[in-house]
Amino acid sequence: MTASNTRFCNQCLKVKPITEFRRRSRTGSARLGQCRACHNESERQRLANKRAHRNHRRMAKCLTELKNERSNDRLELILGVMITKFGGMQGFITAWDKYCSLAMEQGGFAAFRCFSTVIRLAQYCEEHRSDPSEMTDEELERAMMEHTEHLIQQHPELAVAAARRLGWQVEPVGE
Repeated sequence: MTASNTRFCNQCLKVKPITEFRRRSRTGSARLGQCRACHNESERQRLANKRAHRNHRRMAKCLTELKNERSNDRLELILGVMITKFGGMQGFITAWDKYCSLAMEQGGFAAFRCFSTVIRLAQYCEEHRSDPSEMTDEELERAMMEHTEHLIQQHPELAVAAARRLGWQVEPVGE
């Protein structure tokens, strides 16, 4: 390689062939100061930062909406939209956790927004909690069954351990 066929990358500090450097424009002969690999990595990082910033702003807006909403029906709707926006319940929880962790580090209004939203959701849950004394036997049985099924789905190993403790034999279902 001759000197005119090589170029120094100002990011990785290596001398590489000129073909490893992108052109600044389609028509010109000028080339970027970074090699393709360094440029690609910089772009990936820039886009990741942009995505994180956009998600942070989106979460701030959503939490403010939740905090300020007084209608329980609209609160449910807003939560549903938020969960969809963030790619399901797990994505929503991950985004909320990141937002709140950063907010708590920085303090200020963002931290207040996190606390206010949790308080508003707790109020909603308290208002919608079923009072077992007001439920019929069928409703109570159905609620207990749903709760038990949910626990078994979340922790099947506990259900197997409980069944064995009762002396039941647990066998996996054949495929």
